[in-house]
Amino acid sequence: MLTVKQEGKRIVNPNVESILHITTKESLFKILVVECGFMASHRKDVWTHTKDDKFSVQIDYSKGFFLFEYSYTMDKIAYPKDIGGGEFVTRFLESSRNFYQTMTT
Repeated sequence: MLTVKQEGKRIVNPNVESILHITTKESLFKILVVECGFMASHRKDVWTHTKDDKFSVQIDYSKGFFLFEYSYTMDKIAYPKDIGGGEFVTRFLESSRNFYQTMTT
């Protein structure tokens, strides 16, 4: 598991560095989105949240950013290309949480 729930909030697994030996950004992202409740959508490389189908995410590995979408409103959140696995997970969790909360409050 890349993430764990703590006090009702998903956070990076404190032991994540010990299980990141198999990972590329692509494999990390695919595991991460599933753990966070997203599923592959009918759109290529777009993952839609299972509890709110207006919320989706995709990643651009070549440019180093997450693309979040909520009801036709989009935001790109950059991450450093040389980022480590644990920091990559943390950035995704924080970015997705912040974007979703901004769109729904």
